[in-house]
Amino acid sequence: MGTSNMETSLSMTRKMTKQNGTHQMKKFRYSIIESIGKEVFFNCVSLGVLNVPSSVKTIGDYAFYNCKVLAEINFDSDTQIQKIGNYAFSACNGITVLDLGRCNYLYEVGEYAFSNCAKLEDLILPYNVVEIEGQTYYLKVLKDAFLGCTS
Repeated sequence: MGTSNMETSLSMTRKMTKQNGTHQMKKFRYSIIESIGKEVFFNCVSLGVLNVPSSVKTIGDYAFYNCKVLAEINFDSDTQIQKIGNYAFSACNGITVLDLGRCNYLYEVGEYAFSNCAKLEDLILPYNVVEIEGQTYYLKVLKDAFLGCTS
C-alpha cells in the first residue's frame, strides 16, 4: 500500500470520528505502513498507547500533536524509523519516558518534536542520531537524554 493511500485512509478515519473539535479513536488497525503522515492523529484525545510497526520509516510533522492522554509509545524491536518530524509529539502530556534507543535507523529528530510534553523526564536517543533540530525538547531538564553516549 502506498504512503499516500495510507495517509488518506487515516485522514478519513479521523474525520469520521471527529466530535466537538477533538478526535475520538478507540482502535486502529494497520497492515504495512511506511509513513505516518502530517497531522494524522492531531488532537486525538483518546489515543493512550501507540505501537509503531517496524515498517514505519517516518513520522510526519504534527502527527501526534496534542494527544494529551498518549502515555506510551512502543517501537518494534526491528523498527525502521528514520525521521521524526517537527512537532510530531509536541504537547503529548502523558508521556513520561520515551526510549528510542533501539531505533537504529533514526537519524533526524525535527524541531519541537517533544516540546511541551509536561511529564517527559527521560528521552533516550540512539547513538546514530546525527541531527537534532533546534528546540526539539524545551521547558524541561533532560535527565537521561544521551544515556550511553561515550563522547
